[in-house]
Amino acid sequence: MGESRKVVLASRNTDKVRELKEVFADMPFEVVSAVDYPGLPAVIEDGTTILGNATRKAIITAAYTG
Repeated sequence: MGESRKVVLASRNTDKVRELKEVFADMPFEVVSAVDYPGLPAVIEDGTTILGNATRKAIITAAYTG
């Protein structure tokens, strides 16, 4: 059987992670977060918008976790 699929949340916020794990509980993938990757570099959120900061975090997290 193949490797299990994961969705990596680019957040270390435990409340956000818990909420999203509950939302996706019945989905065919595992939800993990930035906390599960201790070497993941911290992303400085210095963008001018929430979307810009979220995009930056997502790109860095995806590149690190593959």
